[in-house]
Amino acid sequence: MTRLRILARVEAIKIRRSRSFLVVLGLFILINVFFTLTSLRAAANNPFLFALPDAWQSILEIPAGLGPLLAGVLTILLVAPEFTWKTARQSVIDGLGKGEFLLGKLLVLAAILPVFFAIPLLIGGGGALPGSDAGQAPLIRSEDLGYMFAYAMRLVLFGSAALFVAVLIRASGPAMGVFLLYWLLETIVSEAIQVMWRGAEGVLRFLPGGVSDTLNDTNLHYANELAWTNASRAERGLGPLELPEPWMLLLAAALYSALFVGLSFHLVRRRDL
Repeated sequence: MTRLRILARVEAIKIRRSRSFLVVLGLFILINVFFTLTSLRAAANNPFLFALPDAWQSILEIPAGLGPLLAGVLTILLVAPEFTWKTARQSVIDGLGKGEFLLGKLLVLAAILPVFFAIPLLIGGGGALPGSDAGQAPLIRSEDLGYMFAYAMRLVLFGSAALFVAVLIRASGPAMGVFLLYWLLETIVSEAIQVMWRGAEGVLRFLPGGVSDTLNDTNLHYANELAWTNASRAERGLGPLELPEPWMLLLAAALYSALFVGLSFHLVRRRDL
């Protein structure tokens, strides 16, 4: 436990001194403030248009899309320089085990991911709270909690994937390029495959990017949104939208995250720092 506290203290010092942390976190805060102010301005004449619990869907939809991506970029910016500047090697020379070094990076994830999770809830929820009437309805419904949990799992998925890429590439610029390019290429390749083979959609949905995108789909969490979508599809002569059970996607996200962390440990232990 003492060793863990030392690791946590060391990583906390590194985070506090990191300009990347302040820049990326500041950007995410500004994004959330901007969308909250935009919503408040639109509801200026009627505060109940931006009130809890109905506002949670709009509060989370855009930040939940950007937050995991920015959290992944920040993870790379915090981890990859350890290899570039040889501080990882020096840490091992000073007596830190390779496994302990990566454990420290998991503590970094444990520190920054809850911050990314809390920011939209605090800023957006705080902005929508004045127009809410707690006596009429709960401030958070079960479907809102489901959406929040899905957002949390997407943060874990992107954070663990970014950790793996940072350990694999070991340089911030190329690692960010590979990290961002993967999500784009998966989308393009999946779309191309679906054009040739319609039945592939169910399988492709369980690739990492497909799991992430579906978890962020409001149709998965809100019955009224799904009903509206299916009504629109019916008008165009399309069948109803078919989505996996949320627990299947959450399990897939957890398994992918565990795989990325396991591969990261394998790489750190097998390769010279």
